Amino acid sequence: MTQALISIIVPVYNVEKYLAQAMDSLLSQTHTDLEILLLNDGSTDTSAVICEDYAGQDSRIIYIEKANEGYGKTVNIGLREAKGEYIAIFEPDDWLEPEMYGEMLMADQKGESEFIRCSYQHVDENGHNIQALILLEESLNLYGENSGGDRKKTRLTSLEEEPCLSSGHPAIWTCLFRTEFLRQHGIYCTETPGAAFQDIGFYLQCAIYAKRVTLLNKRLYNYRIHPNQSVQKLSVKNILYEVSQLEARWSVNYRRPNLTGQVLATKLTEALTAELSKVDLFRIPWNEVTVAYRESREKMLSLPENLVPYLLNLPSKRSRILSEYLFIRRHPSCSVYFLRRPQRVLVMFVKWLLRKFGLFEPVRDIVHRYKNRNSQRKSKLP
Repeated sequence: MTQALISIIVPVYNVEKYLAQAMDSLLSQTHTDLEILLLNDGSTDTSAVICEDYAGQDSRIIYIEKANEGYGKTVNIGLREAKGEYIAIFEPDDWLEPEMYGEMLMADQKGESEFIRCSYQHVDENGHNIQALILLEESLNLYGENSGGDRKKTRLTSLEEEPCLSSGHPAIWTCLFRTEFLRQHGIYCTETPGAAFQDIGFYLQCAIYAKRVTLLNKRLYNYRIHPNQSVQKLSVKNILYEVSQLEARWSVNYRRPNLTGQVLATKLTEALTAELSKVDLFRIPWNEVTVAYRESREKMLSLPENLVPYLLNLPSKRSRILSEYLFIRRHPSCSVYFLRRPQRVLVMFVKWLLRKFGLFEPVRDIVHRYKNRNSQRKSKLP
């Protein structure tokens, strides 16, 4: 298993500043049996020159130049061309630890998994660790605190055993996928030109079809945060388009509707929460809320009704803003939501009154001081 050929798909678009470091980290992997599919998606900077230079240095690199068609189309070309037993997708503005692919193969020596996933860390534009962001939600859920707390270093699991496999960042670049598994289930990216977040749909397909997944509790991938990446341009429209495409596909060829609904509802709520949290419902005038939320409202009200029960049953920490959203949008199922959560309605109403009379900030400060005093008092108790 440790000698398996790995096909690494590298979709390149205007990453001249980071590409050399990314390629050096690939070529320095301790696992050397690699096929590197370097796909230049119509870059307008010097990325093409850098790609050609690296392709001339190492016979393992297959350079493909193409017109700009977007991330999904580019990755799909790589999926078709890959000849390895495993497939990896690598973002060319990031970099890998030298032992990444070797250790991931070792984690699944018996070959029991459809894909293997490791942990990762955020780094800033200059490559320095962002300490505050190392404890990512998915690292906490999948691997344990500090990427080594209460979880085994390596374990075999599945979506049925751990629903959190479908939540958080898709992080497909931390995964090794069995080529046979991807092709057996027809797993691919959507190809919407200009759309971001096409990795969401790809990962959700893998998570829901995989019978067994190996999780490696070790940070082997460095994920760079910089102003030009798509995550900085969050669009709930793009995320929800991805999910709607999956819903349509699964309704035809997938036979576990309960699990499908749970996964789709989770991802929909994550997308809506990320978008809606940008607007403070209680800071802007009430009559401007409808304008601010028009696009999200249309998406929410057009959700298939069979997903609503899953949305309404999600844990409160995952849907804390959903109640305000349903209330303002007058969703047909919001009455059920509020009947089951009367305390949420009360909190919303009190917040609105405090905002209306300009008392929210003073009251919030008092509450925070009270909480801090209580926590300090408790910490001093024997």
